[in-house]
Amino acid sequence: MSMIENLIGSFVPFGLTNAQTDVDTPKKRMIAITNVVLLACIAITIAAVPTAYLVANSIPLALVATVFLTLYLFCLFLNTGRSHTQAKLLLVLVGCVNYVVLCLALGPLSGADIYALAMIAVPFLVFPRDEKRLMWTSYVLIGASIIAVQIAFDHAAPFVEQSPEALRFSRIFCITATCLIVTGASLCHHLTVARAERRLEAAARRSDDLLHNILPVPITDRLKRRENPIADDCEDVTVLFADIVGFTSFAMRRSPDKVVSVLNEVFYKFDELADQLGLEKIKTIGDAYMVAGGLPRLQPDHAAACAEMALGMLAATDRLKHETGSNVTLRIGMHSGRVVAGVIGKNKFAYDLWGDTVNIASRIESTGSESHIHVSLATHELLKDRYTFSDPHIVELKGRGPMQAYFLTGRRINKPMSTIAG
Repeated sequence: MSMIENLIGSFVPFGLTNAQTDVDTPKKRMIAITNVVLLACIAITIAAVPTAYLVANSIPLALVATVFLTLYLFCLFLNTGRSHTQAKLLLVLVGCVNYVVLCLALGPLSGADIYALAMIAVPFLVFPRDEKRLMWTSYVLIGASIIAVQIAFDHAAPFVEQSPEALRFSRIFCITATCLIVTGASLCHHLTVARAERRLEAAARRSDDLLHNILPVPITDRLKRRENPIADDCEDVTVLFADIVGFTSFAMRRSPDKVVSVLNEVFYKFDELADQLGLEKIKTIGDAYMVAGGLPRLQPDHAAACAEMALGMLAATDRLKHETGSNVTLRIGMHSGRVVAGVIGKNKFAYDLWGDTVNIASRIESTGSESHIHVSLATHELLKDRYTFSDPHIVELKGRGPMQAYFLTGRRINKPMSTIAG
């Protein structure tokens, strides 16, 4: 954040906690702008007191400037004391009276009427949308003041007589002061809006990151385009289920912290593997982990990627067992085929899969063996040229009857996982 933005940030009313000032709202931004306008008015009025005496040679005008200086200081006190609405209304009222008095005192040749430009800009900058009535009331007061001054210029002589040199100086002073007020308020408005926009952009990025952690990137892009419903018919997919064997009994004998810590460490390793292999983690169900290859983007080598995932999962749990002493073992099942994929939910989105392929993969896993990778005939056919398998055997699947299955035992060619992912 720049030095100017830090300075403007210090104008936020005193008494707010850091947590409160960290949250940008239109109201708080306009409170800061009000402070900038008031500080500009105070600085100008301080300069006007000696100027009225030395240049215009008018003690009464210097005293009047002192009175307005006191009123502006009181407005600043109100604004920093959380009486923000009263401070803004008083600022407009004092500004209108100051404008009328100054114009009547110095006359049209002094350039005092140029302050009308600053007066017109201020209400728009200091009143938020929920204070529209006050903003328009302010414009009524300002309009009445401008009209009154123009009428007075036609019918009354200035109260203070000035030399041509003094009038020239007065015009320069009034133009400079108006530019100071308008520039200060506009700069503050620009910087506070820019800061708010950056925070909104950062919040949007955080939101996108969170959404990407829940849903695949292509799916989040479709959600942003308001596509509804999101549903895909995926013809060629491999689904993998992994279940931690005996985790229920393990959890009963451990503290909640230990249970969550072990489960988090295991699934963290699995997430890393899925990312490396270009697979899509679908969900975790208790101590079960579901991942798929071939969606939402097409992946020609999806079965091989899932095979590498399964081998990597067994290796990761073996390492974890040696490192932590936890008795974590897996039972893994895989099946390939057609699925329906889509997003469900209104407030909490979930990307999920449905179809016979999902059911068979789940049941292949449940009929497998500890520390083994159980695969269906369909997956075996996709992998048989690159991986080694046990002899075929028949398993009885609930709702499907007997089905031929295999245990994947290793690679025929020791190919790194990164080449599979690519």
